Amino acid sequence: MNKINRVKFDERIIRRDIGNIGEKIAKEILRKNGYEAQEFLRLYRLLFGWAGKSLKRDYEIFKIDSKHARDAYRNSHYSTPNGKFDKKLWDDFFLIKENMESYEQYRANVIESYNEVKKLTAFIGENKIKNFEQYVKEISSLYIPDFVAKKNQKIYIVEVKTNTGIRQIRELKEGSTIAKKYGFIPILITLNVNIEATDLTIKELIV
Repeated sequence: MNKINRVKFDERIIRRDIGNIGEKIAKEILRKNGYEAQEFLRLYRLLFGWAGKSLKRDYEIFKIDSKHARDAYRNSHYSTPNGKFDKKLWDDFFLIKENMESYEQYRANVIESYNEVKKLTAFIGENKIKNFEQYVKEISSLYIPDFVAKKNQKIYIVEVKTNTGIRQIRELKEGSTIAKKYGFIPILITLNVNIEATDLTIKELIV
């Protein structure tokens, strides 16, 4: 059996993981200080990205259980073992319990996801959403912030730097200027995260 009390390793192999840990810590600290925080990329994708646009289209189709909704679902989920059209299977599609249950679950998921988008819109604020969309278009060509935070009806753009100096200072300054132009407040959070590996053992398992 080999045992190493203090393990030396190249910290570059976990740099991305340390960055993720730093962001989780920063989000928790924001929460404890009265901020509500959302991941920037999630907001971007659901509010303005392809996923959000696709969801809005689905919601318009599936918000009501209608013939149009059922036809749309059947069109995308109908299949036969040999790949050839079978009129009886097509006509009886919703008579099959599993198909009906799957359809109802799909509708429920679409409605739930759309309601989440409405919550995210409310998080930004109806009166700020257009400015936020313009901000997203402008900032995304420069860099992607980590979080959008909200406190006392004010919106904050949050960048987290873990175990680094304040690199990309030009980009951060430009990003701050863009945020302020659209009425948002830029925040920079810096922190150090140290990971230590100890008491490593290597032994053969005897079965």
